[in-house]
Amino acid sequence: MHQTSELAQHSSETKTCPQCKKQMPVASEYITWCEYCDYNVNPAIPEESTPITRLYERLGERLGTAISTIYTWFDLLYPEKATNGEREDGVSLLEVPAYYFMKAISFIPYSLIYLLTFFLYRNKQVAEFKAELFEAEVTGTHTAMRTLEKLHYGDLFAYISRKVALNKEKLNLFTELRSRVANLPERERKRLKRKTELEKTRIDTTHPTTRLRMNLLKAKTVHPKIKLTSLEVSALQKELEKLEEPIQEKIIDEIKYELYQW
Repeated sequence: MHQTSELAQHSSETKTCPQCKKQMPVASEYITWCEYCDYNVNPAIPEESTPITRLYERLGERLGTAISTIYTWFDLLYPEKATNGEREDGVSLLEVPAYYFMKAISFIPYSLIYLLTFFLYRNKQVAEFKAELFEAEVTGTHTAMRTLEKLHYGDLFAYISRKVALNKEKLNLFTELRSRVANLPERERKRLKRKTELEKTRIDTTHPTTRLRMNLLKAKTVHPKIKLTSLEVSALQKELEKLEEPIQEKIIDEIKYELYQW
């Protein structure tokens, strides 16, 4: 009998992984994969064996090196556009078709760069999804979800940071941020949540949308493996408080540099 994963237990529909023959969940709302062999079950990518998927499997972690090598080929093949005044004899008639021929040939490595860059971004997005799963396994789904919810306050953090940087009085960035978030009206929290849910999925970025990451965590409800006592939480908080001042100084320096660099 195949062993059923925790994620499969919490999913309404499962199927047998074509690669390792174990049970894995099926969901079209978010990107996921087999927990045992990393077989892709993202409906946006074809599951059957195709030349593109075989290329992706062979390259693996060598995508960055492959992109760099192919870009060198593209740089060598792409012709330099010359003008009539750059040489004493001007541009010959034969150079015109040669220019467009080399430009057409250079489109081949350019297309490969585009394709491999897509794979590279997708690789990084899968890594982010795995990181969310690892976090949930250690801290529990509820804590991992609350951590992602903090991303809703990105604009608020930028506003508070600029306010602290430009204020004549020395304010504590983290104290101001905690106070503002704690006093945030429920209506505003819901608005920020809806704003995050409307965020569009992109393939040209290293991080998937917060909505997809939260959907993944909702599909895997697990209890925390590590529970800290109140004394441990207090000791950890004191250690983090020591880092607040140097972190705040760096943030303020970056903000002032962006404001006054011109």
